[in-house]
Amino acid sequence: MNGVRLVALALGFLAFLSSVWLLFENRESERVLGNTIPAFFIATIGILATLLFSLRGERQENRFPSQFVIDLEKMTPFYCEAFPESLQLSGGQRVLFLVREMLEKHPDLSTYEVGESWGGDQPEEVHRLYLDVLLREIAETLYSAFSGSWDADIKHFDLPIGGGSSTVRTPMRDGVEIPWQKMSEVFPESRSLQVFDDFNSHRTMVLPPGSRLAGGSGKLNRSLEIDNPFVTVKINIEWQLGTMQFGAELKKMCDISTEDPGPDMGYWTAQYLISLTADFKALKIGNPDMKVHKRWVDTMFREIQFKCDSELRWSQLKEAYQLYH
Repeated sequence: MNGVRLVALALGFLAFLSSVWLLFENRESERVLGNTIPAFFIATIGILATLLFSLRGERQENRFPSQFVIDLEKMTPFYCEAFPESLQLSGGQRVLFLVREMLEKHPDLSTYEVGESWGGDQPEEVHRLYLDVLLREIAETLYSAFSGSWDADIKHFDLPIGGGSSTVRTPMRDGVEIPWQKMSEVFPESRSLQVFDDFNSHRTMVLPPGSRLAGGSGKLNRSLEIDNPFVTVKINIEWQLGTMQFGAELKKMCDISTEDPGPDMGYWTAQYLISLTADFKALKIGNPDMKVHKRWVDTMFREIQFKCDSELRWSQLKEAYQLYH
């Protein structure tokens, strides 16, 4: 608050106290009461109307694609021996281990049916499997970023030897603790959340005070909502398209002839759209605690994009290929 506003607020408060004092001193006067009470009522209505007109909600949103190249025979992410880093395009070793664990625990996921309703030979089971892989990736991101406090400052770094991230949680802010089991209950049909049970049982995410978790599932979409007195956050994952190919540039990286259509026949590229939306509530927009809630949303959106954005993955993969070839 700048100096001019502070002085104006102080003068207004002083005028209010003076008015109340004069009213109290002359409380036996019918003339004073008859003129003052309607004036106070009209002034109060005017102030309330001004506040309601001034307070407007804000929206923050982001959208980006997430793509997987899938070996249909194994149902696992594609990678080639000529360029093992190609696995990073589909999330790296983390996603590979997750899919293998899901297939081992739920063997029925390793088969799929061809659905004519999707305009051709679209493997619906593959789409649903990797839709839930993405849901798991987002859940992992949230539980990692906000494991001890919902106010976290996370920096990522990449060095010639080593790399990773640094997380600062200062001050440690209390909030609502959400165990991993709660996330599984919100999406009971998503079996990606039900693997690595021994590890998950000890995991807790901290959300801002008053937060509630809700979710929704369609045939090929998942939606997570976090609502609290300051903001409503919606995270939506939706299948976009599928095609039986994986691109000329990736073939080049893997020393596969671009003239040979054979390799395409065994692989499937599934693409999803991740939409992130935060609606900051009008009645809290000027609250001093709104700043930390906006920082919480910034961190959440940035971390989810860092983990799941295939444009970022593809850019990093091309840099790695140019570096080693």
